[in-house]
Amino acid sequence: LEDLELYSEALSCLLKAEELHYDSPYLYTKISYCYEQIGEELKSIAYASKAIKKYPNEIDCYRRKAWVYFSHNNNEEALKYFLEAEKLGDTSNFYQISYCYSELGNHKKALAYANKSIIADRNNFYGYYRKGFVYYMSEKYEKALENFLKARGIVDLTLCLFAFLKGTVYSQRQLLEPTSVGLPFPLYGKSLIQSLSLCMILLVDELLF
Repeated sequence: LEDLELYSEALSCLLKAEELHYDSPYLYTKISYCYEQIGEELKSIAYASKAIKKYPNEIDCYRRKAWVYFSHNNNEEALKYFLEAEKLGDTSNFYQISYCYSELGNHKKALAYANKSIIADRNNFYGYYRKGFVYYMSEKYEKALENFLKARGIVDLTLCLFAFLKGTVYSQRQLLEPTSVGLPFPLYGKSLIQSLSLCMILLVDELLF
C-alpha cells in the first residue's frame, strides 16, 4: 500500500500491527513515514522518537527523525539526528549534513561533509554540486565553478536543460522523479544550470571590475 502511495490505508494496517503487539524498528519508522506523508508532522516525530527509545542502536530510527525535520526545514534538529545516525555508521546522508551546516552558516563543516560525500563515491553528482554550492556561498566562485563543472561532467546536461525548458524541474530542495523526463537518477537540473551561469557571470565581473 505504501508503494502505491496509499498512505492512510497503509497507516491503518501498521497501527493494527502495533495493536497486535508486533514490535520492530521497521514498524515505527514506517508509521512515522506514513504520518509525515499525510501531513501529521507531530505524530511522525512522535513515532520516530518512539523508535529511537526502543531501538537506540538502529541507524534507521535516527535517520527517520532527521528526515522529518529536514523535510520541514528544521535544519538544526535534522542535523542533530543525522549526526547521531553517522555515529552509528551511517554514510548515506553526507549531502544532507552538508546542506544543514550551510543553512546554519557553518561553511567549513559544510565543505567537510561535501568532501565526505565525494570520497564515498567519486562519481557522486550531488557531492560535487554540494561542494560547488558551499564555495559559491563563500564567494569563491572559481572553485565553485570547478565543482559545478565536475558535476556537469557526470550527467548529461542536455537532459537537464530539456527538463528545465519543459518546466518539469522544481526547486532546489525537490528531486526530479527519474520517470518524468527519462533521467537515469534524480537530478537538481535547474539548480545546476543556474549555478554554472551565475559562477561564469561573477567570474567575468571580477575580471572586468
